Amino acid sequence: MPDNLGASISYVEGQINARITVLNILANRIDDSTTLQASDKAALLGIIGNTSSGDISALTALYAKVGSESTLSGVRLDLRAVYSTYRIYAVVRPETDLVLIADQETHLVGALQSLEPDLQTIISSAGSQQAATAGYGSFVSNLVDAQLQLWVLS
Repeated sequence: MPDNLGASISYVEGQINARITVLNILANRIDDSTTLQASDKAALLGIIGNTSSGDISALTALYAKVGSESTLSGVRLDLRAVYSTYRIYAVVRPETDLVLIADQETHLVGALQSLEPDLQTIISSAGSQQAATAGYGSFVSNLVDAQLQLWVLS
């Protein structure tokens, strides 16, 4: 951190803005997810969001505080708060990624389970090559559709 007040304030404001940018990106990813469970979405947005308990709101308030600091020691304390209180890079972003991925996997498992009847048709029709081939074709088609859904969700 720079040794003069103005440059220090700018530095800390930049650190805060970078974290707010990441939080907004995460909030957009959460809002855009089609597989995120409602309870997970509410929990994540509560941590990230503009609510009184959300990090965006708290960092915005800290940004205003930093801008009004009149001492270098005050700015340093604010910077410590940015690193120790708002663990955006070390905790919030990885946790958000894990929850999004876990919910995508849950959705994918459901999609794959829906393919079981087609696979059972293939197994049941093993005596007829035509039926087995048609059943297998339907299975592969549905599997490709499920993979496309996962790709679109990513």
